[in-house]
Amino acid sequence: MSLRRIGKLFAANNLGQIITVLTQLLLPPAFLHAFGESLYGQWLALSAAISYLITFNYGLQTYTNMQNCRSGIAHHGGLCYWVSRVDEVRSLLWERISR
Repeated sequence: MSLRRIGKLFAANNLGQIITVLTQLLLPPAFLHAFGESLYGQWLALSAAISYLITFNYGLQTYTNMQNCRSGIAHHGGLCYWVSRVDEVRSLLWERISR
């Protein structure tokens, strides 16, 4: 990788961070002016609640698939085989780490 390309990547990364900071500094006052305090507060509360609810899904699908495979409810070809192998590897690693 050439120094010129590294410089371009560095500049693009820094420009992206600068744009993010400017957006975070300039948009809230603009929204406050456009919506007013009450509506902007409601919008923030709703956005925060939705973002919070989205985090509930992290890991839930994996957990559900593993439980279904263990109980024999679902068998999707080789999926349950691989889920059980991953679970065994995780258990072995945990045993070695916890010693």
